[in-house]
Amino acid sequence: DKGYARKLTEFGDIINPAGMREIKDYPNLTATMETRGWKEARIRKVMGENWVRVLKEVWGA
Repeated sequence: DKGYARKLTEFGDIINPAGMREIKDYPNLTATMETRGWKEARIRKVMGENWVRVLKEVWGA
């Protein structure tokens, strides 16, 4: 055992909120942010634009 993929901690059951149980439910998150009055630019950042920016900086793309 080299320690790869070793379970070191027990967090218990993780239950996602209703409406966000599977990856196919992500449009619900976007719709909820729109309903709450979030601006499009903020939604784009939350939904992945920030990660793209960070990865470009790290990888120098």
